[in-house]
Amino acid sequence: MKYLKIVFAVGILYWLIHSGMWDLQAQKNIFLTSWAPLGFLLVGCNLFFASERWRFILVSKGIALTRLESLKLTLIGIFFNYALPSGVGGDVVKAVLLKFDHPHISKPAVFSSVFFDRIIGLFTMAGMACLSVGIYHEDFRQHAESSPILKTLIFSLFGVFTAFCMGLIAVYHFPKLIKTLTVRFHFLAEFAQPPRGAFISSVTASFIAQVICIVFLVGAGRAAGYTEVPYNIFLIVAPLGFIATALPISPAGVGVGQAAFLFLFDSFLGHKTSLGPLIITTLQLITLAYGLIGAGLFVSRKRKPKIVAQTQS
Repeated sequence: MKYLKIVFAVGILYWLIHSGMWDLQAQKNIFLTSWAPLGFLLVGCNLFFASERWRFILVSKGIALTRLESLKLTLIGIFFNYALPSGVGGDVVKAVLLKFDHPHISKPAVFSSVFFDRIIGLFTMAGMACLSVGIYHEDFRQHAESSPILKTLIFSLFGVFTAFCMGLIAVYHFPKLIKTLTVRFHFLAEFAQPPRGAFISSVTASFIAQVICIVFLVGAGRAAGYTEVPYNIFLIVAPLGFIATALPISPAGVGVGQAAFLFLFDSFLGHKTSLGPLIITTLQLITLAYGLIGAGLFVSRKRKPKIVAQTQS
């Protein structure tokens, strides 16, 4: 079970390459275009706003974390997402390091901040996917009729987003109910009712991060030569693909992301294309490059918690 995620990811990548659905030469060519430096900048901006999303959650509970601290811990977490596909994940390492650097912060506060950071990220992705489908409902209806899987996926997504919205209503309008439900889960109770300003700031940062990611995917697609793909296809596919990539099935979504984006672009374009695997792999490779910066930051730390320091071997 420990290495099952790696085997799963490698298996999908091998299938994509062997079947010709992922063009490695085209993948290489993307990084040789004049767009590549802009791509690196966009991913950097995305990671910054993702770190801000987490920082806003911490600040809402009086945990004074600087932007630089938050960004450093985020980069370290990115590295461990790739390096430790099982056992200790990037989010857990990030939380452990935060607790180690700030001993006065309670463990429930630390780990609940990471949990709610993930929840807000998923909430934003689901919201963007539902909004895109609503705006371009005719395009979606045309393709969903021929794909029961796609139709089921979207209806499930609307259900999840509705559940998120109902949860928010309960949090701010029925606080006693939320307090009762979370009384046995101390780490959830820490952020059971975040200040509205902090929640709005966190969602805004998450939304900006997602928009930057979509702009990145469009640019990567254009750099790969897919100039004829309409922007609305990216707006629908990207949030759906990111949700699939966020599932803890493979290390950092490698393999799962390629398969998800392949299926989604094939479904909406109506023909086989390598666009999906090309652009999500480009994003993952550049994110990994930033993760290597996080690895350097981790190694340069003079003191490390034992649970994390042991992972270096």
